[in-house]
Amino acid sequence: MKLITLNCHSLIEEDYEEKFPLFIGGICAERPDILALQEVNQTMGGPEVSPEELIQTGYIPPGGDTSPLPVRRDNHGFRCAKALSCQGLPLSWTWIPAKTGYGRYDEGLALFSSFPIKEAEGFYITGSHDYQNWRTRKAVLAALQLPEGLQYACCLHMGRWDDPQEPFSRQWRRLMDRLYPLSGYRIWLLGDFNAPSWRRKESLDLILEDGWLDTFASGQDASCGSIREGWTVSEGIDGWWDQGQAPEGMRIDYIFTNQPACVSSSRVIFTPKLYGTVSDHRAVAVKIQNNVTKGDI
Repeated sequence: MKLITLNCHSLIEEDYEEKFPLFIGGICAERPDILALQEVNQTMGGPEVSPEELIQTGYIPPGGDTSPLPVRRDNHGFRCAKALSCQGLPLSWTWIPAKTGYGRYDEGLALFSSFPIKEAEGFYITGSHDYQNWRTRKAVLAALQLPEGLQYACCLHMGRWDDPQEPFSRQWRRLMDRLYPLSGYRIWLLGDFNAPSWRRKESLDLILEDGWLDTFASGQDASCGSIREGWTVSEGIDGWWDQGQAPEGMRIDYIFTNQPACVSSSRVIFTPKLYGTVSDHRAVAVKIQNNVTKGDI
């Protein structure tokens, strides 16, 4: 089983159209079973995709606290679903809008799965539900039917630890409250946590103290052009210019799970040497062996 997460930047990314086929080629080569994307955008007011065409791409409409926005034709998730299917990698997928991005985009989160998505929902992890507020954050949660049983995948793009209005700790507690009823199942958390791994007594330590397991810790793989120590950001990015970034990069993108897992590798991909750079983040790709849950033992 393989999982990938990437803050893809999508329509905001410089030279997006040239980078799009690089991304599709890399995903087709990796063939993930779960793919989580953050900053999945569409242009506000663009042409809509018909419900019939959405269904043909494997789209699962989300429930929960989801704004009733249509999926538009330039939606990065929709484009990915179509392109991957054309390349022989059809995936079930869902997308939720979370907020306005750069004043002209519907910015959201997308989850793709090679396993059937039984249901999907979006929910707020911030106190703010204001679509115009850049601090507003949501999560998208999907129930996946695996041969081993039901598992859950949650895609996240969280705020920073020291945000004065929407600190990470409050977002995390809302997330934990929502996931608590599912604690008997395997849960995967994938995304941009804005949690530098080198900062102690902050976001990462809170996650680990709550019993979540960092798949990177047991599956480091220095092959295939990985950035040293798993860094997923190698230069200053929006929101971190004055945040005391480590001189050579940061690891702020993660894949966590709530139950022990046999992690055979954790790699950083979409680097200049591996598939090419497609975003201001690198992707994390994790391979799991013997993917069983407590209920299966």
